[in-house]
Amino acid sequence: MNSSLLISRLKFSLLRTNSSLAGKLAMLLFVFFDRRHPGVSGRGRLLLDLCQPANPLQRSSNIPEIAIVIPFVRKDLEVLPNSVAAALSNSLNPVAVITLVTPRRTLVEGKMTVLDIERTVRAALEPHLSSVSVLVRHDEDVLGDELVAQISSLGLSPRYRGWCTQQLVKVLAVMQGAPTASLVLDSDTILQYPRVWLGQNAEQVLCIGQECRSVPFSHSSAFLGLSSRPRLSFVTHHQLMQRDVLKEIFPEGKASVGAWLAYANPKESDYASGLKLNDYETYGAFLAERHPGRVRFASWGNGTGTRDQIFQSAGAKPVPTWPLSISYHHYRSGTVTDPAMF
Repeated sequence: MNSSLLISRLKFSLLRTNSSLAGKLAMLLFVFFDRRHPGVSGRGRLLLDLCQPANPLQRSSNIPEIAIVIPFVRKDLEVLPNSVAAALSNSLNPVAVITLVTPRRTLVEGKMTVLDIERTVRAALEPHLSSVSVLVRHDEDVLGDELVAQISSLGLSPRYRGWCTQQLVKVLAVMQGAPTASLVLDSDTILQYPRVWLGQNAEQVLCIGQECRSVPFSHSSAFLGLSSRPRLSFVTHHQLMQRDVLKEIFPEGKASVGAWLAYANPKESDYASGLKLNDYETYGAFLAERHPGRVRFASWGNGTGTRDQIFQSAGAKPVPTWPLSISYHHYRSGTVTDPAMF
């Protein structure tokens, strides 16, 4: 057996263990060393992730319904059906509705209709899951005119404008949704492991990132008034968000979300230096610090892939089996992107 195959099998096994004791011990060690110079190395963070349980709420009973929320733009259309299908089949919580949010220009410039998107997504679902409601909303309707104008006034490039828009859209789509919580997912990420995301007493899975970027970490801490917290990252391409927690962070709804954007005051140079406006980091930090009793840390175990792997194109490498999720980022596809696709 070659070394790469051995490592893959070891990752597969470790990421799917479910020892809460190992996870808590690893977290205690992380916090201890995090406070000392120079802190925890990248390998140490990977080990922390590997030691967390994969499905810490697996023993839960009477698990509540959740929604799934996925924002997308034109560049994501080829991956979106797979992303939706995987999110639905890997949620052990019943799913009440799948909400897909996109700019109006996706339908105009892409020459697609809402019905086209719904049909394409439904065609990817397993037959026993095809009855789940699929709702397509527009960014502009979720945000409202004032937030749309506030974002437009920043003068950002299409790519960075799209990033900032999606941070706001994800938060507000959850706050405006019917279930008490939503699994928010990046449209280029495909889940590969089933989990209970939310328990009956509002305890929830919270995955830990494998690196901690100083810009979103510092910005989220400052915005939330957290003067000292472990250097954990929650930027994980998917996250369970509870509506009541978001209402604590953004008590005035759209007005508070607008204040969050104004506090960040994103400039074009921020795109290269770290994308400081980040919904996953903000929500994760607040939940971990203000509601630790509701947190069940879990492995993230994310891998990356290229889009030709999804469709098994000629010459494509096999899809890796060890990750708990795989992100098929568009920038790895090697194609030139029309700015309008953002």
